[in-house]
Amino acid sequence: MGFTNATGDLTPGQPAFDPSLLLKLYLYGDLNRVRSSRRLERECRRNLELIWLLEGLVPSYRTSAEFRRVNGNARRAANRDFVMLCQELDLLGRETIGIDGSFFHASASDASITTKKRLEAQLKQLERELQAYTRELDANDAQETDAGEGLGEDPALARKLEALKERQNRKQAQRERLEASAETQFSRTDPDARALSKGKQHVTGDNVQSSVDEKHKLIVHHDVTNAGNDDQRRSEAV
Repeated sequence: MGFTNATGDLTPGQPAFDPSLLLKLYLYGDLNRVRSSRRLERECRRNLELIWLLEGLVPSYRTSAEFRRVNGNARRAANRDFVMLCQELDLLGRETIGIDGSFFHASASDASITTKKRLEAQLKQLERELQAYTRELDANDAQETDAGEGLGEDPALARKLEALKERQNRKQAQRERLEASAETQFSRTDPDARALSKGKQHVTGDNVQSSVDEKHKLIVHHDVTNAGNDDQRRSEAV
């Protein structure tokens, strides 16, 4: 299926974990909602089911995380083969499909999300602060009799003004980025994450759309999107 060994930080001479073992670990975590690599490593030491499944081996969290990172195509191929196997075993009715979305948290916080509305407010605030510093300089220069000792020559004030201008330039560049991409928001730490809301549920992450066959409630297809509108994704799937 194209799975490769996860090398991670292995020391010379240490044998690599068999990819089939790491696939078992990944599937176990997915089925039991243990998706954190660090939590999976802890479970390998205390969970009797995992100790039996992995034959007492304990992959580190770096190894399991690297396995998931480098084997994305192989995992999708395994999912496809599983669906084909279900068809061969007549486990899929192929008459009625249920489609629904689930929000999953990303490696990003709410504070990392920048929206066009928030950028506009920040730019207005920066403009007010710059104008206030400029008025302060003008008033000080008008009162000073000795131009060489005015606040306009204050290095600290000059640094503050320069820092404000740099922030203003960054915010303007971010606004131009949003306008060019036709997006309404972006995350500074995770390019794919979005602030999603559905009813009372609010998540910074991704929207996973799953198609489930009615006969045995098996997932036959899924897609990951950063759109929060389920209705639009369902119409595209149909």
